[in-house]
Amino acid sequence: MQQALIKLRGGEITSLDVNKIPPELAPLATTYNELLQYSSKQMERSRNNLGNLSHGLKTPLAVMQQQVEALGLKDPDSAMALQKQLDLIHKMIERKLAAARITGDMLPAAQMQLPKDLHDLCHTLNKVHHGKQIQCQFAVDDSINRLPIHREDGMELIGNLLDNAFKWAKSQVSISVTTVTASTTTPAQDADKPILLTIEDDGCGVDSDQLSLLTHRGTRLDESIIGHGLGLSIVKDIAEQYEIELSFEHSVALGGLKIQLRFTPQ
Repeated sequence: MQQALIKLRGGEITSLDVNKIPPELAPLATTYNELLQYSSKQMERSRNNLGNLSHGLKTPLAVMQQQVEALGLKDPDSAMALQKQLDLIHKMIERKLAAARITGDMLPAAQMQLPKDLHDLCHTLNKVHHGKQIQCQFAVDDSINRLPIHREDGMELIGNLLDNAFKWAKSQVSISVTTVTASTTTPAQDADKPILLTIEDDGCGVDSDQLSLLTHRGTRLDESIIGHGLGLSIVKDIAEQYEIELSFEHSVALGGLKIQLRFTPQ
């Protein structure tokens, strides 16, 4: 039973094989499998409901948009004020729908794969930013093959941060993934230590007095520094959901921005 749970946690299996579980523990394993399936269906149902809500809001918002445009011919100031509120609603819907995809607890098999998923992200971003020649360097600890985050959320979280790095980099972006270990730990204990993912670029960086503002919720500084404000808002939402520590610093190695994500093993 313990070996099966270890495989489940490591992502080797997605459910417990009742046929290989001792008979006295089979009912427990069956109930656990049912719980996993129920949780998965609940998350899918929640996503579908929010997707339906989004589509349902599009029509009344489109009507309101037409009314605002018509009002603009008679009362430009009022139209401008209403347009700002409509834009705010659109942004809020996008943020909440993105947050709805954040699943929190997930099946280990759906976790982000290393280094494959990082390579895939960089390959895609090289195509997106084809006007640049960005060299992406990797330094991933061989002992780390997964991140404790749902793959879809991890791709969105790290993808947003990498997109920002590619956007501002002159020619180089580096990604490193290491285990945060103490000098007194043993290899077995290291497996349960936090994981540190670092993204650095050789761009213009961020002023010292603005670095701390990037992690504050509600700041609009990110709209001019981290591409679109929505991107960093999604990053913050995902990081908060998974209790990932997010920090911004100067990159000593490359001279641009240095972003660190500290993952705590589940």
